[in-house]
Amino acid sequence: MLKNNKLIDCNTLRNPEKAFEDIYSSYVYAFINKDSHRCYIGSTINPISRLHNYIHTWSYGRLGLFSEMRTMGGGFDNYYFFPGFSVPNYLNMFTEINPKTILGPKDKFILNCLSEYHVRLLEQSIISFIKPQINDLSVSVSYSFVNIDIINYKPTKSKLKSHIIYAYDKKGILFNEYASINQAKFALGLTEYEIRWNRNRYNHFIYCPKPGIDLRILDTTLQITSYEAPLSSFKNLVPITGINLNNIPMDVIYAYLDDKKTLYGVFNTASEFALSHGLNPFPLGGKHIDILIKKELFLLK
Repeated sequence: MLKNNKLIDCNTLRNPEKAFEDIYSSYVYAFINKDSHRCYIGSTINPISRLHNYIHTWSYGRLGLFSEMRTMGGGFDNYYFFPGFSVPNYLNMFTEINPKTILGPKDKFILNCLSEYHVRLLEQSIISFIKPQINDLSVSVSYSFVNIDIINYKPTKSKLKSHIIYAYDKKGILFNEYASINQAKFALGLTEYEIRWNRNRYNHFIYCPKPGIDLRILDTTLQITSYEAPLSSFKNLVPITGINLNNIPMDVIYAYLDDKKTLYGVFNTASEFALSHGLNPFPLGGKHIDILIKKELFLLK
C-alpha cells in the first residue's frame, strides 16, 4: 500500500469529500504511519462522515488508532490515508434506480444492513490477509444488526432527530423523503449548500437535476421561513430579523450595528472584512462569526 498512488498525506487531508472517488459508495480504508509503517484497516458505509470524524476527533477519541496517534504515532499528520476499495452502498443504489419510491425506516435500515454486511465482509478478508498491526486481530469484525428484531424494528431516538428531508412537487405531492442531507444530495443532484440555502423557504422551489423537476425542500428540524432569501448559519445561528433582505444586493456583505438601522460598512468579501478587523481571513467560519456577533455586527450576504 505504501507504493500505491492513492495514498493521501494526512498533513494536507482536511476535506473528506476529496479523498474518495465516489462519496456515495461504501469503503474499506487504511491509515499507515509514515515512520513505522504500522497500519490500521477499517470500513464504513458513510465515508465522508467517518473521515470527518477521524480528522476532528483523533486528539481525544477513544478508538485504539487515536490512542496510538497521540502517543507513539506522532499525531494525525504523521499518517497516510489510503481510500482503499469501494463496494456498493445499497440504499444509495436503490434510491438512484428508483427515485420516486418512498422507503420507510425499516426499508432503509435493511438496505444499510446489506451495505454494512458487504463492506465488513471485505474488511475482514483484507484484515485476515494483511494482519494490520494497529487493529486488534483477536476481535473479529462485528455487525451492528445481529441482535436487531427486524420484524418489530423501530428507528432509535437519535435517528428520529436527524435531518429528515422531504421533497414536494408543485402540486404539493410528496416526491420522496430522505434520511439525511447527504442522502438528499445524492438523490436530487444538489450540493449541500443548495439544500441548506433553499430548504424551508415559503413557496420556494429549486430545480433538481437528477429527477429533472422543480421541488420544494423541507427540513423537519427547522421552522418554515417567509423570507425570500433567508440567512442562517450552518452552525445553527438564528436567522437575521428586522432587516429587509430583499434590499441587500447579492455578492457583497453589508454589516449593520445592533440597532439594525446603522450601516457599519459594505465589504466585497468576508476576507476583506476579516483583514480590516484583525481576524483570520481564511476561513471566516463559525468561530469568527461568533466573534462578530459578540461585537454586535450582523453580516448579510
